[in-house]
Amino acid sequence: MPFDREKMKHAAAKLAAEGVFIGTSSWKYEGWLNQLYTPSRYEYRGKVAKTRFERDCLREYAEGNALETIDEITLGAES
Repeated sequence: MPFDREKMKHAAAKLAAEGVFIGTSSWKYEGWLNQLYTPSRYEYRGKVAKTRFERDCLREYAEGNALETIDEITLGAES
């Protein structure tokens, strides 16, 4: 089942309006693949390489793509 970013954005905004905020304590979480992280960046021989993900995911996080997604959810609630 593909991740529906727009649906999540609206659900998070609705929760935020009620004072419930969603966050994560880890940027190095494989569960964020396809949601915040791009799996193809970490592929090796057709599969996501865990060592490559652990080594390089902070770079993608710092590039802002993941942060923009988080900001979309957070700022969308304030709009």
